[in-house]
Amino acid sequence: MVKKRKEEKTIKMKMPGTLGSAKLVFPEEKEIWPKVTKGFYSTRTEHENGTVDFHTDWKALGEHVGQAIKELNAKK
Repeated sequence: MVKKRKEEKTIKMKMPGTLGSAKLVFPEEKEIWPKVTKGFYSTRTEHENGTVDFHTDWKALGEHVGQAIKELNAKK
């Protein structure tokens, strides 16, 4: 069984006048739960246990669609 090598987030910098190069190692980022993704009219919330909540702002979406229809009718 082959083990995958864990990749570190690093940056190698060349430093003139020194031997070798500097290596900066950044700490691992912790996952933040719940993960929230916001759209124009919806919000998706993903929880650590795998469940997903999806909320749609129907009022704002309806107002935007209504404005678009009014603009299309005004152009006729």
